[in-house]
Amino acid sequence: GRGVIRMRVTPVHALVAITAAFAGWAGTAPVGAPPPRVRSQLRARLLEDPTAPVTWVRDGLAVCVRRGILSRDAATQIDAAITADPRIAPAHGDLLLRNVIAGPDGSLGLVDWECAGPHLVDWDRALLWTQLAPASRGPVEAAAQTPAFRGLVAFALAREIAFLRAFRVPARHAGLLAVIAELAGACRHL
Repeated sequence: GRGVIRMRVTPVHALVAITAAFAGWAGTAPVGAPPPRVRSQLRARLLEDPTAPVTWVRDGLAVCVRRGILSRDAATQIDAAITADPRIAPAHGDLLLRNVIAGPDGSLGLVDWECAGPHLVDWDRALLWTQLAPASRGPVEAAAQTPAFRGLVAFALAREIAFLRAFRVPARHAGLLAVIAELAGACRHL
């Protein structure tokens, strides 16, 4: 009809809508602090800790510097971007494409909620952005709400490099080289 705007809703648009809906949720998620030993393992492995949403990122940046993934200057720039807007909101916390399931009607759902809880506002979007081809990132970038988004993207990419190295992906592997190049570009945009 006249005056109706039709838009093709892609899975990326749907995931962005899910992140926005969850971030706007007024409820609370029960989040208990992990025991100190578990927390230190989470930090060493650069895994989400919704009981300390800013601290675990800062600790992760320090780990990335120690492992030679980030320079001190890059880590400082990422930290500055994140602290420019340290707002916290409910989030899935582990929005990886492997945690997205499609229903028979094309609807999308999320699984693996163990990292859910309070996170920096654009953490889920940053994770999603890092997994998409550059041509598919537009809806995520359009929805990014904070100055911290670019810093969170850089941290998510650095974390991905750490994961790939932990799985002993060869240094010349095309996937690892692509993530390293993406991280360099993300740091230039800070």
